[in-house]
Amino acid sequence: MNAHMAIKTSRKRRIRPEMNIGLESDNEDSLLKEDPGLSGLSGDDEIGEKSKKEKKRKRLSAFEFSKIIVSKGLKSHTDVLALAHMQKNKGKTDMAESIVNWGSKVVNEVLRTAWEMEEAKAAQERAAKSRMEILQEARGEPFTSCISNGAILEHNGISCKSFARAVKELLCKGRGKYRNIMLTGPTNCGKTFLLNPLNSIFQTFTNPATTSFAWIGAEEAE
Repeated sequence: MNAHMAIKTSRKRRIRPEMNIGLESDNEDSLLKEDPGLSGLSGDDEIGEKSKKEKKRKRLSAFEFSKIIVSKGLKSHTDVLALAHMQKNKGKTDMAESIVNWGSKVVNEVLRTAWEMEEAKAAQERAAKSRMEILQEARGEPFTSCISNGAILEHNGISCKSFARAVKELLCKGRGKYRNIMLTGPTNCGKTFLLNPLNSIFQTFTNPATTSFAWIGAEEAE
């Protein structure tokens, strides 16, 4: 009797794990059927999801935007908006979307940086030149007036040679004591006309404002 019961008990112990395994697998199958998230995607679905991601349009970066600005010769915020509008009408919305997402502050910053980068080499080369070298290079360029207009100088009793010598010394040595030139006289006597060609040759600072920040920008003048 005891031996018979022992055999039955051992059989139950051997069978029980197999039954548990079967129940666990059944439960997992039922969970997978109930929850579509656990079942995963089929091979075709996975390929479809990948293709959608690949087809998703890449956003326009600030660097790519700067290249467009330079290549199209866009100089102002209005030029940028006009090009974006034209492309949008053609079905290309990348540029318009970037402008709206970034805002005018970022767009203006990219616009300024793009041209600074483009003109950096030329600006560096120009900064290494003296004022007289810049003036010599500009001799072949057409101007509407002459720096030393003899008629105006003679009419005001000023020697052309002395005026030209004063301008040359100022360009060579820069501003300083006894070198600065100041033109005085009544209205419409030609004061502005005499030195106006220098504004076409050099990066000058003129007409300071009457506020407390009147001389902002003067340090950038040549």
